[in-house]
Amino acid sequence: MTDFSAKLSAYLDGELDAAAAREVEARLATDPAAQAELDALVAADALAQESFDAELDAPVPFALAQQIKSTVMPGP
Repeated sequence: MTDFSAKLSAYLDGELDAAAAREVEARLATDPAAQAELDALVAADALAQESFDAELDAPVPFALAQQIKSTVMPGP
């Protein structure tokens, strides 16, 4: 992963300060490869979110539910 790739990921997650975000946006405006990389990250993020959402909708397997229910929590 390049330094710019890490910045793109942070940009997508809203983790950059204003100056760093402007720097990324300036490069995106002039560098088609950088924009393509961001587009790929956005698509991967959307796919991961869809997969995660599907897992949340899946029922908990009965054996796992039994194991959780029978687990004794340690005291303080």
